[in-house]
Amino acid sequence: MRRRLNDGKSRNSSRTIRKRASASPRRQGELAAVIGFSYINLNKVPQAISPLQRAAKLLPQDYLMQSQLGYCLLVTGQTNAAIGALQRGATLNSKYGPVWEHLGVAYKKQGRQGDAVVALENATRLLPLSPLAWKHLADVYLAAGRTADAQRAAARAQKLGYKKKA
Repeated sequence: MRRRLNDGKSRNSSRTIRKRASASPRRQGELAAVIGFSYINLNKVPQAISPLQRAAKLLPQDYLMQSQLGYCLLVTGQTNAAIGALQRGATLNSKYGPVWEHLGVAYKKQGRQGDAVVALENATRLLPLSPLAWKHLADVYLAAGRTADAQRAAARAQKLGYKKKA
């Protein structure tokens, strides 16, 4: 069912959108992903988890879905679940830098410094211009007792424009 707008263009009614979304699991997953990503963009990360879990279940081979779900779980303090989703995302696309950065942060939260170093080194290799990735690497180097490496990574973060929060 299409309704005409005043300018003559048509748009889908919510009934049509629901009907199309119910047509296939892939479409249902895509719709759930759009809802989840919308919540993230509105800075309502906790609300994004449920639709992203549904999307990740319906689209298990989608690295972005797994990665974004992992990010949301990490932000809301669900570190164990976050690591599982982030590991799936990294397995599906090992060249996606943000998944390595979030995985490194999650490992650091669990005290897994060695795993955190590996993940954050991957992140900085893939995202060489990300000041936050370099700052995370500096923090984990420091926690691992690698002071000289921590100083170099912190200097890189600062050179790239990392600013400490006031």
